[in-house]
Amino acid sequence: MDIEKNIYYEKFDLKTYLYTKPKVPTEMTLILKRAPLQTSNFKFIVKYYQNGKDINYIEFETNSIEIKV
Repeated sequence: MDIEKNIYYEKFDLKTYLYTKPKVPTEMTLILKRAPLQTSNFKFIVKYYQNGKDINYIEFETNSIEIKV
């Protein structure tokens, strides 16, 4: 979601979206492009970089989630 540009729930390829050098969106949901090979529990590490006043880098690990094939 990017309230400033009136973008709500639109899908973009992540690399293509980042190439546009967007402002930080209000909300972003990341969706897998391919299903895993087998049902399992997964955790993801999200790394975010920006040239900002207060924050230049943030990293966090998601909770474990089961993804079914």
